[in-house]
This record gives sequence, structure tokens and C-alpha cells, in this order.
Amino acid sequence: MSMVDKERIAAVRTLQTMGYTFDGANWQPPAPAGTAPKLVAWTEADALYAQLVQLADKLDGCAEGSAQEAARYALTEAIGGYQSVRWPSGRTADGKG
Repeated sequence: MSMVDKERIAAVRTLQTMGYTFDGANWQPPAPAGTAPKLVAWTEADALYAQLVQLADKLDGCAEGSAQEAARYALTEAIGGYQSVRWPSGRTADGKG
């Protein structure tokens, strides 16, 4: 198993422990209605986010239709999901939430 595969597996496990679910096409954020909110350690979550971005960057330019392209798509969906939860109003011009 390659390092990219190991990183992808670790990233998915971390997202799942944060309450995210993958419905086969997209990552879904944790269900907020009627559940106690989870405390999120943003420092740790941001570190995972950075790893996801680096992994997606490593897969940039992969062959169309390849397994790497599918993995990169899943990563970018996870990254987008994280960004929408972490910065619901969007990021500021200086790149901060």
C-alpha cells in the first residue's frame, strides 16, 4: 500500500470520527438537528484539513479516469465539506475564517 493510500485512509477515518459520512458521492456534515453538538478542536481539525489539501495537491494532474482521479475527487469533496463547516461565511481576504 502506498503512502498516499495510507494518508487517504487516515484522513477518511478522522473525518468519520468527526461525524462526517460519505453517501457514495459526497461527504455529508454531522447532523445538527436534535443532537448534542460535538466539541471540535479546530487546531487538530485544521491540521487534518492541511493534510487533505496536501494529499489532493499530490494527486493533481493524475490521469483522467484513474483511481487517483477518483481519490482526488473524494478528497476535494471532503475539503469543501470541511470548509463549509469551518468557515460558514467564507474565508476573508487574508485567508482566515
